[in-house]
Amino acid sequence: MQQVITLAGQIAAAEDTPCNTGHLLLAMIDGGRTATNLLKIRGLTDSKIRSSLRQLGGEQTSVLVTVLAKARHIAAPFRVAEPSPLHLLVALAGQRGSHAVKVLEQAGQDITAIRTQALRCLTGMTEDHVARDEPKPAIPDRREGALPMAQPLSDLTTRAPATPGAWPTHQLQKNG
Repeated sequence: MQQVITLAGQIAAAEDTPCNTGHLLLAMIDGGRTATNLLKIRGLTDSKIRSSLRQLGGEQTSVLVTVLAKARHIAAPFRVAEPSPLHLLVALAGQRGSHAVKVLEQAGQDITAIRTQALRCLTGMTEDHVARDEPKPAIPDRREGALPMAQPLSDLTTRAPATPGAWPTHQLQKNG
């Protein structure tokens, strides 16, 4: 994500404007990673984004700060050192009223579909699945006749701490 932020700052400086969420989107187009591919297969280009950005006025700095904080929050459960451009794209698509969302809407994009595709990539989808907008292939259960089961939400949101003994005693008794 830091590379995207740096590039967005350089783009904004070259245009002599304050950096905004639209610049982050523009920087992603030049990133050459999954987020870039996700945007490009939807027909977004550098020139389309720049054209839309020129039509927009200023954006409050707090919007940019909020998006970056959301990207870090989205990345936290994945236990990564730094949020990826995909985490940032999910955060951008979720920030209604931001320049990034306005640019995507002006380009005729379905914001929810972009956010969903980015989330699919983060949870194990390949770029081929994103290009075809297919669901993640099911992992077959080796037990005969067994149906695949969804992982409970509580398993995704509560994880054992890295330090032994960090759980309160009542949690150890409750969770076994």
